[in-house]
Amino acid sequence: MPETTAKMIFNKLTDDRNNLMKKVKEISNLLAYMDDDSKVPFISNSLPEIATLVYLASNEKDLSELSEKLIMQICSIVFNFKTKPYDSLLTLGDVVENAEFPNWIVLEFLQKMHSLLQTSDCVFPAVPGTIACAALMKKIMCEIFKEIRSDLEPLKILSLFCAIAGLDIPLLVAADSCCDKIFKGTEKRPDINIVALNYILEGCCGCSQYFNLTTAPDGHLAPSDWLEGLMFVLLDLRHEKNQGAWLRCFRSLLKMSLSVVEKHLTTIIKSSLLKINMDDADSKKDYCDLFIDLISLYSRLHQLPKFFVKLLLALTECIQEGSLGAYICKGQIFPVVLKSFSLHSQELPFGQIMELWKIFSETYTTFGNMIQVFTKGKGAVFFVSQLFATFLMHCKLFDFTVPLAIYEKFGDLILHTRKELKKNISILSDGNKEVLPLQRSLLLLCFALGEVKLPYNDCHEELLNDDLVLRFPDHPCDCSLLLKFLSEEHCEVFHSMLQGEDKVLSFIVFRLLVQKIRGLLHKKELSEDEQTHLQKSLSFILKHAKENIIYGDAWDTDLSTLCTNNYGSAIWRILVIYFPLIMNSIDTKELISICGFFRDVILQQQSKICKTSYGHSSSDLDLKAVILPAVKCVYFQESKNFQAALVASVWKLDAAFLQKKRSHDEMDSEENLFNIFSQLNIFRNKWIKYAESTPKCNDNETLNSLWCNVKESCILLNEILQSKSIVRPKIKTEIYNILQLIDCLPLEYLLPGNQVRCIVGLSVLFFLTPESCSTSEASIVTEKISKLLVAIFDGVRSVWFFDFVNSGFYLKEIVNTLERLLTMKAIDGTSEWPKLLLHSLIRLAVKNSESLVAMENFFSEINVIGETSEFSCLALLLTLEQLSWKFKWAQFHEDYKASYENLVSSLCSCCVKAVKKAEEGYSISVYCTLIECYAEVIKILTSPSCSIDQKKRERYLKPLPKIIKIAKENITNPKNDAYFKFFASICRHSKDIEGFIPDDFQMIIWNNVHFLFQQQCSNANDLLQNQTILDPMTLTNNEVELLHSLFTLMPKEDLNKIIEELFKQMENVDLVFLNAFTFQMNLNIIREIVESDSKRPESSLPKTTLVNLLSHLCRISSNQLSDGDFHIHMMKIPILQFICFLLKQKKGLHPKTSFDTEP
Repeated sequence: MPETTAKMIFNKLTDDRNNLMKKVKEISNLLAYMDDDSKVPFISNSLPEIATLVYLASNEKDLSELSEKLIMQICSIVFNFKTKPYDSLLTLGDVVENAEFPNWIVLEFLQKMHSLLQTSDCVFPAVPGTIACAALMKKIMCEIFKEIRSDLEPLKILSLFCAIAGLDIPLLVAADSCCDKIFKGTEKRPDINIVALNYILEGCCGCSQYFNLTTAPDGHLAPSDWLEGLMFVLLDLRHEKNQGAWLRCFRSLLKMSLSVVEKHLTTIIKSSLLKINMDDADSKKDYCDLFIDLISLYSRLHQLPKFFVKLLLALTECIQEGSLGAYICKGQIFPVVLKSFSLHSQELPFGQIMELWKIFSETYTTFGNMIQVFTKGKGAVFFVSQLFATFLMHCKLFDFTVPLAIYEKFGDLILHTRKELKKNISILSDGNKEVLPLQRSLLLLCFALGEVKLPYNDCHEELLNDDLVLRFPDHPCDCSLLLKFLSEEHCEVFHSMLQGEDKVLSFIVFRLLVQKIRGLLHKKELSEDEQTHLQKSLSFILKHAKENIIYGDAWDTDLSTLCTNNYGSAIWRILVIYFPLIMNSIDTKELISICGFFRDVILQQQSKICKTSYGHSSSDLDLKAVILPAVKCVYFQESKNFQAALVASVWKLDAAFLQKKRSHDEMDSEENLFNIFSQLNIFRNKWIKYAESTPKCNDNETLNSLWCNVKESCILLNEILQSKSIVRPKIKTEIYNILQLIDCLPLEYLLPGNQVRCIVGLSVLFFLTPESCSTSEASIVTEKISKLLVAIFDGVRSVWFFDFVNSGFYLKEIVNTLERLLTMKAIDGTSEWPKLLLHSLIRLAVKNSESLVAMENFFSEINVIGETSEFSCLALLLTLEQLSWKFKWAQFHEDYKASYENLVSSLCSCCVKAVKKAEEGYSISVYCTLIECYAEVIKILTSPSCSIDQKKRERYLKPLPKIIKIAKENITNPKNDAYFKFFASICRHSKDIEGFIPDDFQMIIWNNVHFLFQQQCSNANDLLQNQTILDPMTLTNNEVELLHSLFTLMPKEDLNKIIEELFKQMENVDLVFLNAFTFQMNLNIIREIVESDSKRPESSLPKTTLVNLLSHLCRISSNQLSDGDFHIHMMKIPILQFICFLLKQKKGLHPKTSFDTEP
């Protein structure tokens, strides 16, 4: 029902839109034939429809052309700058003659516009009248300002529109209204429509040159003065109901006139950035956009210090007035604003860097003194500190382009900032909650100063280089490495803050501890005490991070929104960034513990199987969204220790992962499964040293403990695979969530032991999927597992899986699982991944000599049973293709040749038997696969490298005539690629199998193929009757390959007959135009004949035939019937392409010979 209702609503909206478009088109067309006196009233009466269409056109491109046409008509009729019909409505003193007789029809138009603007009801579904009218005024202003003007006419219209919106700014210096208040109600003064004003100003954003004009006729306000008046009104407005629109008005004013904004910048900053309280997300976005626009603008003007002077001055005034908004009172500044500031800080020149540094430093000191008097300003200190810290961490302080003299000045600034922080250090020991903003500010600046000092010590050899020394190495919270003014007392203070209730302080302390560890790792050599302290500090922060990993709610990086619930996400966000740096300093046991935590986080709260995407933005991430991408990064993947630890964590399955209800046989199978996963779950720390070992690295030694464990799990898998009756227990679908973890691994180059362990585990999950999942779940899960297995099988490292697992039984179970998936409709004939999985598996298996015997047994069993399913046929085909390639290039060791030939013999026998049984009834797809198999059999039997005895060879080729007959009859089937491959194989190897094919097989193949082509052209021609087709007829790769093979064998006489036959079909020009598809197909066939002929030692095609063909093609191309779009695409272009090809192939054909003919 909901779907039906939604469809009905959609259909109604579409009908309404079409009706609106039709009506407005009629309005536009009628305007062109009306007399001038009737046009304005007609537009006035049609105003709702016109405004609605203009509004819709802003989001729908197909309406934009009609919208622009209407706007131009309105501007030329109502707002014509030559006739000025609106002038009589304006208060312009003695300038206008007969001002007491206003233009009533224009007044009516504007009053109806005013009335529509006051309409909150929808004039179209989801389109209120006020929004539609505002959009119309915006587009009119855009049209008016398309031309560069310096007169007052645009300002007159703008003032009229503002008056309609309730903002009556006079045009005369001595007046108090621009239009004698004709749009104001008699009973009460209407509210200013801020939304409409925002739309109007947006229409004027592209005309900054106009609003910078400072001259005007005597008695009139210049555009810049008029705009300044609008600015005053805006600043005095009550904007609580429409904060977003009010803020957007200031963004528009920024684009209209910077000089006007700059005069009142401090007031604008106070009103729009510091005093404001935002109630909704849209207002916050508009607030951030305005803040960012101001930063970007002053950055482009190279006046960023000037902007921050104004900002900090305004902040000082607000502190003194006690008028700060709620957000600034708690020190909140949104992350997107800080990000913008950080980006622009990177572009600052050295002089402005030092200037801005001094400004922030002095302001921090000033505010520190002020808050003793103005106690409500503590949040403002934190606000400034965040800006200061962002500036310090992102400005270009340590670039190779920085002169030495500048480095020294930077050093002085560092010492000065350190001195200021040291003055306020006592605040850290104050337990009063009221000083929390000050503590946050101080710690944040301490961290920022540390971030500056770290690279400074690298770039400068003097002054601060001795600072990297710990003063209290016995305490893990000692941060004196970079902050020398800290005392031993502060170690305990930091420890208390880290465990305290205020998570902002905890977070900053955590960052200070991580910074200290980075500083230690930065040093070239560590003393024994420093090494001990490093390990102690690492253990301390990791323990703290693991304790808080349960607090993983989403966090948007705003310090003011940090709380207990998202604290874990915040600290792990920092930790994973620097984890590659500290990873090698973490012992194996700790690393495995961390990977276990990662595993739990990634797998928690899963509502769907194999959920791979996460619905948070890049800045608003919960703990899983922080850890999952980090684990996938190359730094983790390249670490053998981390990879081994993660693989050990992946297979830690819950003991109750099986479904509760199970039969006795299932319980037996359950024990085997438990044993496999128990083996995979085992991990020994000493295995790290064996991580890169292989089972054959030392032939004379026994397997090491890692490979013994791998071997045990593979033995258990073999026992399950070799069991005659495999009862598959059901497992909980939540288990499949570990696929996300495996997807984090570098599957293409997994370490050897990890590689085999993952294949074993994934294979078991794959085999259990049909019984454990619903159809939709099984479809997703098996495809995912397949892709993971293929990534390992096709990896760059050698795969040792089939050194331990019987490839025949493994392939059999894969095929059986695919068949079960097909039966339950979890996959269908269009699924590509089963073929990719089998291809990778078989390609790997045939590289192993022991696997060849196992696979021979598998196909021999199929041969004995005589039942060939769809996927066993596919496995047969893929194995034949692999062996065919090996025999073609002799890509095998001579010692293994006998094994290869035994497998080939088994495959050929299996294929022949299956093809013979085809008459009993196979599906089309299975039979097509068998035909492809037989094509590969022909390739192998005719290969010089293959030495199968003659009797077997004759037995395998004996069914060939019958197969040719069946293929000829079925070539018109939809899945006919197999037949093209089959016939191409016969053509390529015809000399070696001439005793098994009819003498006239070439013409038999050609007649059938040509008939198929004609049928395709006929079908396309029938389809053309119902719809337009501009796609040319082309040949598939298999069709091209067959034609090449066929034409290469054909004698000269047969080729000439074919060309003559095709040429006759093109002789009648009228018939050619009636069936363009046949014409194209004939050109394609002739092209293949010419190309195959060019590869012969001597050309067999007469030049006169080709010259005549060229001439005829030129006549067709010059015919007037070929000038339509259809025939240009379907005939002219193919003719030109063919002629280009022909001239390249046949050098003797001079273009003049072909083109110098009568049309």
